[in-house]
Parts: sequence; C-alpha cells; structure tokens
Amino acid sequence: MVEQLCDGLVSRLILIGIEGGDAAGRAEVSRKLAVTLRGDRQFSAINNGEAVGQARDERFVYAHRYQLSPAVTPERFTEAGLRDALGDSLDLLSSSACMVAKDLLPHDPTGEVAALVGQLDSHAQPSMRDGRSAVLLAQTASAGSDTDAQARAIAAIRAAYAHATATAPTSSYRLVMTGPGVFAVDTRDTIMRDVRWLLNASIVLIVLLLLGWRCIARCRPCCSGLAPVLSGVAAVSVAFDTVHASRSVSARR
Repeated sequence: MVEQLCDGLVSRLILIGIEGGDAAGRAEVSRKLAVTLRGDRQFSAINNGEAVGQARDERFVYAHRYQLSPAVTPERFTEAGLRDALGDSLDLLSSSACMVAKDLLPHDPTGEVAALVGQLDSHAQPSMRDGRSAVLLAQTASAGSDTDAQARAIAAIRAAYAHATATAPTSSYRLVMTGPGVFAVDTRDTIMRDVRWLLNASIVLIVLLLLGWRCIARCRPCCSGLAPVLSGVAAVSVAFDTVHASRSVSARR
C-alpha cells in the first residue's frame, strides 16, 4: 500500500479541467494542450478522448496477453482447455468481430486478446465533457512522492495552457487541476510558507529581545539609583497615603 501511494498509477495522475467559453472552444484548447503535453517527457500519457496511441496500446496488449488475460489458468492449457479455447476463437469468426478475429487467430489461437478486451470493454467509458469543462487526464513519468517533479509537471501544464489559449478569441477560459500530485505540492508549499513565516518571526523576536536586554543593561545604574527612591515613595504612600516635600528643605539638603 505504501509503495502504491508513493509510486502507484493513481499517485501520478493529474486531472485537468478547462472551464469557460463554449464547448467548441474548450475542445480546441484541450486538443492544443494535449498536443503540447504529449511532446513533454515529464508525462507518460495524456488522454482527452482522442484515439492517440491506440496502436501502441494494441501492441502492448498483444505482447502481454498471457500475463493480462483473466482466462489463463493451469487448466487452460490442458487438452480440454485448449479445445474449448480454440472453439471459442472459431465462434468469433461468425460474429461481428470476425475481421479482427481472423487476423488474430493464427497468432492467438486461444483468444487471450479477446478475453482481455472483453473484460476491459464495459461499455461505460468516462465522459470527457461534463457540460461545463473539457477534461484531460495526465499521467506523470515521475513518482507521485517526488514533489519537485510534480511541481515541474504542474508548471509545464500551466505553460502549455498559456500557449494553447494565447490565440484564443476569448480570455474567459480557466484552468483547474486536481490529483494526488497537486495536493502534495500545495501541502508542501503551504508548509514551507508557514515555516518561512515562523522563521522570520522568530528572528525578529530574538533581535528585539537582544536589543531590549542591551537597553536594560545600559539603564541598570539609573535603575539602581531610582530603586531606593521609588521604594521609599511607595512605602510612605502605603503608610500615610500622601508624600509632602518642601523646596527649601530640599535646597538646604
């Protein structure tokens, strides 16, 4: 769990939203933003609903079909299991997927690709629009625990957004981001800002204390001389309520 939180797939996802303008304008900004970010090596994947990288994904699925297929079990490669798997693949030739099955059958007779695609195809794809914003899903190449790299990725998204909206007919678009990396960077920046504030306040307080102590040290003789006078006045005031003095008496003294 700790490893997934630090370097898992979810920890490296940044959800990007483009708000404002009309639907066509948001879609155009989304396409420009996606094109720019796909050329940035800080990101391993950018998804905004466009069929980009489909061939790469197909090659990956085909190359790892036996590791990913949910149908692969020890019984799958017994005589009965292979007979059933080959029968299912032959049945696909008479279905609507016959064109794809025809190309895959010589290389994947047990139909592992079909089993994997059938598990992934739930006919419930996430919406790339919610009526108010265009949505992109960015996956960073760096670990989610690397807040410096996440901060650079967020800065790259903002720069790409500024470039995508530089020629936009309206300035009403707004960029919003969320995700574990965004939360981590915001939390780090908040902590660093608080630490700097406390550090500066501590330095100022220490300087004031040192200056105050220096002033007290210089005024110590004066304070020592005033101490008997002030204590005598206080004692007389407590005993007799008032203190009377005469200028002539003071002059003779």
